[in-house]
Amino acid sequence: MNHLKIFLSLLLAATFLGSGCATSSDPVTTYRDPLTNQETDLLGDNELVKPGAVREVIELNAARIPIRGEYKTYLIVQYAARKEAGYLEIFPGRTLTIVADGKELKFAGLGSMEKNEKGNIVYENARYEISAADLATIAHAKKATLLVQGKDLLIERDFGPENFARFREFYERVRTAGQPRVQPKLKY
Repeated sequence: MNHLKIFLSLLLAATFLGSGCATSSDPVTTYRDPLTNQETDLLGDNELVKPGAVREVIELNAARIPIRGEYKTYLIVQYAARKEAGYLEIFPGRTLTIVADGKELKFAGLGSMEKNEKGNIVYENARYEISAADLATIAHAKKATLLVQGKDLLIERDFGPENFARFREFYERVRTAGQPRVQPKLKY
């Protein structure tokens, strides 16, 4: 099965769990595949709140998923805005920057992976691979600012205390997790 489809399905499931269907206040959800016993960790509903009136909502979520016998960790930018504001149109390349305690971390991605519309709201997601060192830098920072570049708009959001707590919890979960089991190779 395509890993992107699995990833997006798990991300969607985590979004539904975080949207009020679950009573857990844990920001990190772990899913264990019953066939492979491999775990996928998801950090969801991590909205970077901007005081005052805003044109769009930005979440910076994260996921750790097993791919071909090893784990990959990703940052997921989720954008939502009124239909009249339009899509952010994130292009492929280095379109995500996080400045953590003055250190500039740049991330490259494939651009907008998924765009959809529901009612009067448009949604867009982009995924960026992140190293364990960069994840630790963000999780342990005292101040961090997200910059995401769209076609015609640069969005800037500061991390709040809750965002740091969520990233620290995700980092600790990822740091202490084991490696995925490698599928046995069958000889015929």
